Amino acid sequence: MSRTRWSVLSYLGAVSLLVGGLSACGDTGTAAPSYPASTAAQSGAATAAEQVASVDGSACPQIPDTVNINNQADLDAFNSLDCFTVERHLFVQDTTDIVDLSALHGLRSVGGYIGIADNAELTSAELPNLVKTGEGLVFEGNLSLASISAPALRYVKGNLHVFNNQALESAEFGWLISVGEDVIFAGNNAMTSLELPELATIMGQFIFEHSEVMTCLCLPNLVAVNGDFTVHFNPGLKSLAAPMLTTIWGDVTIERNAALEVFDMSCLEWVAGDLTVIYNHMLAQCSVEGTAASIAHIGGDVVASDNYAMCPEVPVTSQDVGCVECVTGICAPREPGDAPDNGDVPDDDNGDVPDDDNGDMPDDGDDGDMPDDGDDGDMPDDGDDGDMPDDGDDSDDDDAGVPTPTPPIEDDLPDDLVLEPISASFDLQEKERSVDEAGGDSELMNKTPFPYTL
Repeated sequence: MSRTRWSVLSYLGAVSLLVGGLSACGDTGTAAPSYPASTAAQSGAATAAEQVASVDGSACPQIPDTVNINNQADLDAFNSLDCFTVERHLFVQDTTDIVDLSALHGLRSVGGYIGIADNAELTSAELPNLVKTGEGLVFEGNLSLASISAPALRYVKGNLHVFNNQALESAEFGWLISVGEDVIFAGNNAMTSLELPELATIMGQFIFEHSEVMTCLCLPNLVAVNGDFTVHFNPGLKSLAAPMLTTIWGDVTIERNAALEVFDMSCLEWVAGDLTVIYNHMLAQCSVEGTAASIAHIGGDVVASDNYAMCPEVPVTSQDVGCVECVTGICAPREPGDAPDNGDVPDDDNGDVPDDDNGDMPDDGDDGDMPDDGDDGDMPDDGDDGDMPDDGDDSDDDDAGVPTPTPPIEDDLPDDLVLEPISASFDLQEKERSVDEAGGDSELMNKTPFPYTL
């Protein structure tokens, strides 16, 4: 299934960063354009040292302009700041002497993009105190980069792109909750670990492709994707698990993952587009068909073929293939076409909550172990009297065994974090803004959008 994808900075005004190292994703046959080597010098912007020297004496000062870091001296200028923010963009690009980003330990937020690209000696990219980015976070073409870590990052309002970092072994975004546009990992052939344990919503598409040795792709709390969901051309991948995922407002494509044995989307209820699962040689066709049959709504075609494994007597789980992080029981297996019940009584009739028949938990108080439904006033049951809300389905606790998989609601969630269906073929030109509006004065901003075909 061939589609057109957009490169690293999908759009920022009318210009974007060209994908480098396209051999990982297919040769487009188009040569990269030439462009000037100078960035800040041409624009007359202040140097990094001048920007740091000009900050006020507040506890966490803001740098009002785009920050361009072109060498270790530029980077060292920020080491003295224990806390700072950048109003526009921050770029670390085309360096030959930067090994790590430890001098950016004070960075809290960036109003625009963070672009870390084409740094020949960079081995570690740790941003320990970064909380949010206003327009995107990009790591691309850093051929020595072994690890990425942003443990405090909660929101990326634009794209999260990690492209063509050939030595990258691990990427950790331990507290990332939402991404405002696309999440794409492509051409990171050494990657063995990707941690997105809290990611709940992706407001664009999700793509994971061309990773040679990754075995476990786990998205344990992902609930909704507002575009396509694509996992393909990953020869080492054994398990793809998104056990909380309920809604995909685009196509689902799981293709040519030769070692894939587990395809776990047991909570998936809604696919707006096509469902395509093909050429995954170690995946059992019967399990694919079972997954498709359990999805309440598929808006497009279902294409499932060339998944050659024998149908197992017992379904293969993520744990069976060594991927323990995504082992959950949140969505119990059900027969094709069966709707889950409403859990009116939390006992063993519907399996929502183990009861006292097997000694796990007293159920309805029949044996006096535990009052159940409040008939005797001992304990409120289903919230009819407003005593006990559950998972938001109907303001009661009638199905407390299975929480509704919805994005976390917190006071500090971005105002624009609203899940609405969007067209999978949206027009990037509609979102274009001028370079002046976007405030781009870095070399990363002086390249043209570049589609490539998978």
